[in-house]
Amino acid sequence: MAMLKRDKSQTINPELLKRFRNKNVKIASFSLEMAGEALRSGLLGDETNLRAIFKAVSGNAGHTNKEVRDAAIEVIRQIYRLTSDDIGVFTKHLTGLRPIQLKEISDLLQESERQSS
Repeated sequence: MAMLKRDKSQTINPELLKRFRNKNVKIASFSLEMAGEALRSGLLGDETNLRAIFKAVSGNAGHTNKEVRDAAIEVIRQIYRLTSDDIGVFTKHLTGLRPIQLKEISDLLQESERQSS
């Protein structure tokens, strides 16, 4: 987190995004958790970073490993919270997921929306 705070030229962010697809699930889940924490603390909240993170994380929402999948869904939840887009439009951009996974994510987003209201 300290490195992300000091990284004004944003050279770390692309390296972090590459790790989302790492074959080692510990590396993938760690990088997803770091991105989630950075989003919560407002370090990666600009539009360019949100688009890049969303694009990189969308495939991990259907990952076979529960730890990676849960971390990816948390990142998606944080992005949704920052964009406050319509849930239908937002989930439409999630690619490579089965309908049941999309419904599950949509339900989680609706639940987090109700909690924040």
